[in-house]
Formats: sequence, C-alpha cells, structure tokens
Amino acid sequence: MNITVQVRLYALLRDYHPGPGNSNPFSVTVPVGTTVLDLAKVLKLPNGLLRNAFINNAACELDTCLKNSDSISLFPPVSGGNK
Repeated sequence: MNITVQVRLYALLRDYHPGPGNSNPFSVTVPVGTTVLDLAKVLKLPNGLLRNAFINNAACELDTCLKNSDSISLFPPVSGGNK
C-alpha cells in the first residue's frame, strides 16, 4: 500500500526538485511506513544535506513516519547571520 505526500524543498535542496518551478511543491508516492529520511533517499538528496524537516508546518525528527496527504518541507543545514 502506498501514500502520497506533498514535498517542498528549500535553499540548496531545490536543485533536486524533479521538475520545473523548483520552488513549487510536488507530489511523491511512497510506501506506507516511509520516514522523512527514507523520503530523502527517494528524492536522491546527498547524505548530510537534509538537516531539518517539517510535517504539516510542525518540526519533526527525520525518523518520523509520513502519513497520506502530509505536507513535508525539507531544509538543508543553515548558516550565516551577524555576530
């Protein structure tokens, strides 16, 4: 059995968007039991490039299981700012 989730990639991760309009969300169908980290593998994100994730606008751990119709936002490591 599969589920479908909506994915939005931010910053450097946009380079791995599967189609045009890399700032737009896109649908991905994955098996039930897929975690955020599993999703990163499906999207072929390089190891270590995924740092933070949000499911339905709430921060989550990378080992969180996805549910049908979830909206997932993926972020790379963030740096910068003023000292």
